[in-house]
Amino acid sequence: MSTHIRLSAFVAALSIAATLAPAPALAQFGGLINKAKDKVAQKGADQANEKMAPVAPGEQLTDELLGKVVTGAAAADRVLADRDKVQTSREARNKELSALTEKNQPVHEAYNTANSKILDCRHASFNSLEEARREKIDAAIKGRQADPAFMGKMQLIAMKYGKAIADAQQKNDPVAMQKVQSDMMKEVLGTDVFADMKKDTVATDAKCGKVPAMPAALLQEEMLNKAVSIADDSIRTLEAAAVNVGARASGLEQIRYLQLKERALSIMNRMAGQGAVVKYGDDEMAAVRKRQSELEKLKRAL
Repeated sequence: MSTHIRLSAFVAALSIAATLAPAPALAQFGGLINKAKDKVAQKGADQANEKMAPVAPGEQLTDELLGKVVTGAAAADRVLADRDKVQTSREARNKELSALTEKNQPVHEAYNTANSKILDCRHASFNSLEEARREKIDAAIKGRQADPAFMGKMQLIAMKYGKAIADAQQKNDPVAMQKVQSDMMKEVLGTDVFADMKKDTVATDAKCGKVPAMPAALLQEEMLNKAVSIADDSIRTLEAAAVNVGARASGLEQIRYLQLKERALSIMNRMAGQGAVVKYGDDEMAAVRKRQSELEKLKRAL
């Protein structure tokens, strides 16, 4: 009996509060309730859609395959640790370069004004020579594409230089990489592009004169610019090496390794409520969940 009285009093109090509450407050309260209902309804709809949806296409992860992915990612992660060191150094150099470039604006303007004729001539010369070289390369490519055996020849060339490129990437050797690329392009196009660019410089020097000596402040800027460029090359090389090292350590073909580690990362994101609603197999979800803490530590390599 006493319980019934208390409930009746509570309901009556709510009724009085509702009567006394300002209309805007009631409207706001009602809006919040409706939003909460909509959110619950949407969540229920998403869950229903996920249950009805087919499993995401692609090879599903097993405990064994995930173990291979983890082994590969661990090996790749060690390479990416070196990448991150280079990245940190690169960002510091780039920050220094930005500050110096801003400081050097008056020096740039004075230098460009004093040497505008030579610089404009060189710019026009290089553009003209580059356009002619591009037309020559396009003509060479079209000529080779007309050959019925073109694709087969390209595959042979790719196989011929593939190992040398991988070795240069693994050793982080930009000089070796440039030589391999130069040799491969020469065989594909019938011309040495890098040698042609050097010839363009010689021709431009003869036509326009050499670039005037730079002030010390601009030389410092050039050195920093080159350091940033070298760092960019090193970062790309290390990232490519991480893929190669990871695939070899996993014992999987590179494409398969990349697809499986991408799937593992997608499942991790799905568990965290991130990304699109995609359904994965129960077994692979369980496999990832079991090794989730280990995978989190290797996330930059996934």
